[in-house]
Amino acid sequence: MTRPHTASGAVKALQDALCLERSLRASASAAEALQRYADERSAEGARLVGLGRRLGRALVENAPDWPAMGPAEVAALSRAALDGDDSYLYGSVQRQR
Repeated sequence: MTRPHTASGAVKALQDALCLERSLRASASAAEALQRYADERSAEGARLVGLGRRLGRALVENAPDWPAMGPAEVAALSRAALDGDDSYLYGSVQRQR
């Protein structure tokens, strides 16, 4: 299940439904359709859950001192939490080691 930090639950549900419909239409059996669906959607689901967990840890579990942070610190925290995932704010963020 996705965490609320990604704000993408409804979109993921719609994408999942469309994928399931395509899989059912293109398959000869329910088992084949479910395998197609899993092949297509499992990686994205795992990526989104991982992102939600990272965001939850960074923004809630290990919450910074928000009032003391300026724009640069907020941006750095966001980039670190995204950890390589795409974001409408930062594009593809590369992990810094």
